[in-house]
Amino acid sequence: MSSSNYFLEGQRNNVNHLNYYYFTDVFTPEELVKIIEIGDKLPKKKATTVGSEDEDGENPFRLSEISWISDNPETEWIFERIGEHVVTANNELWNFDLMGFGDDVQFTEYWGENGGHYNWHTDIGETVCARKLSVIVQLSNEDEYEGGNVQMNIGHNTFTFPKEKGSMIIFPTFCLHRVTPVTDGVRRSL
Repeated sequence: MSSSNYFLEGQRNNVNHLNYYYFTDVFTPEELVKIIEIGDKLPKKKATTVGSEDEDGENPFRLSEISWISDNPETEWIFERIGEHVVTANNELWNFDLMGFGDDVQFTEYWGENGGHYNWHTDIGETVCARKLSVIVQLSNEDEYEGGNVQMNIGHNTFTFPKEKGSMIIFPTFCLHRVTPVTDGVRRSL
């Protein structure tokens, strides 16, 4: 159903923790519509990061709206699909000892009208210490928004991921990554 690419060619058989796994067509167009419908029904809140609010309570580090999709009979297919791809990627590249999800899935919207973005960060820290792999699923068509590039910092190089709707990126949580400001439209992702 999906194809994959490696960031660092030739590193497949050697563990390289600054590598990623990329899948295309993880979800069908109909499934992507369903995921967005599920996300749109949930209560949204401003995204936060620990200790990044300014004196006005704003977060210049991260500007987006999020909601949380829990694993239940209506959504278990989303978790199963993501899980299958995570296992494949992990077996090919990292061989981490994985123990399941542990988190609900974050549905995120970055709006061009306010420059939605997420500055350089990792997905592990004081409050999130057990997470080993991060997953990003692209829900929007790239022509629905401008900006909003997902980038990974690999030492002294920055790599920009493709924006294919239905694609999935998997990488270790300690890799620096960001979402550049959306300048027009809306970028949706899991």
